[in-house]
Amino acid sequence: MKIIWDGVFNDYSSIGIISHHFTRHLLKLGHTVYVRPWEGSDSHTIPQGCTIHRGERADISIRSCDPFSALLGNHFAEDGTARFHVPLLYFDKGILPDEKVAEINNNLPYLLTVSDFTRNLLIFNGVKAKIFVVPLGYDETESQDIDIYQKEQERLVLIYAGYLGGFRKGLDLLINVFNDQFADDERVHLIIKSDCWDYAANAGNMEVVTEILDRKEWYRLLARAHYFIAPARMESFGMIGLEAASVGTSLIYPLNSAYACYGLNMPYSHMMTSGYWKIRDGGNGNELYWEVTPEEIALMIEYLCETNAQRFNPAAVQNYAREYTWSKVTRILADTLQSILEG
Repeated sequence: MKIIWDGVFNDYSSIGIISHHFTRHLLKLGHTVYVRPWEGSDSHTIPQGCTIHRGERADISIRSCDPFSALLGNHFAEDGTARFHVPLLYFDKGILPDEKVAEINNNLPYLLTVSDFTRNLLIFNGVKAKIFVVPLGYDETESQDIDIYQKEQERLVLIYAGYLGGFRKGLDLLINVFNDQFADDERVHLIIKSDCWDYAANAGNMEVVTEILDRKEWYRLLARAHYFIAPARMESFGMIGLEAASVGTSLIYPLNSAYACYGLNMPYSHMMTSGYWKIRDGGNGNELYWEVTPEEIALMIEYLCETNAQRFNPAAVQNYAREYTWSKVTRILADTLQSILEG
């Protein structure tokens, strides 16, 4: 296939990382890949072998974006550069304006997403396109040679990682629960990894890591924990959960999030099912999000402490993660694109 990839390329944002790995592995599968890098792209993250698109005809054109920009710019101009134009959508705001839904329905017969969470939100909003789910992956070369058996046996170790101040990630819920109920509990230890620490609250058992880590240090930190805990209100990617699983760290995740795409069948994983939908003013319109209850978070931590849930085989988690390497999920993407071309 000849493929145009339209999006951001970098090594620090989810969409930039996705663009890099999917195009790199599409090349390895023998496909021709043209790229249209957006403003903010880092040229060194565009895989060698990709060609800057200068009007060449292609079989299919992919734009990695959110639904609010899915039809903007020259990607969907009628320039005849591709037989099919298919957005790869990420979406966690929950609510689309009626005019945007109509725009998508009138122009796009096919969509790609990276999770059932995004697919379900689009359907909930009335999107009629045929939506294909292509799971995300992780780079197995980064986590190889990490000792997955360094985990403690006598206490439960949880880790949260991500942007600390973001409402979408739900870290405030986790910190409040930990401070209220587990601050002096020697059965459990919480690690928080972030490049910024903007919460004044702290607890005796809370370990805050703020320094920038290289990739090996990052995976060693993930490998210390038994569970990556993700109380996210909105999560349309969830790649960190796969990175954690690659070093034998299982997952605690909310019912309505991208983590469920691969967390459901992950060994020793636990889904937090109690919660409710809420709406807030997101600044650019209303946002629908899923709020895990504090009681659910507390009950989950207590259950894991009581059952000595940390005493599991991390190799089982690691073996499961190996089904989601970038090379394997890119084959799913390539097969999906081929099915679109064949109708």
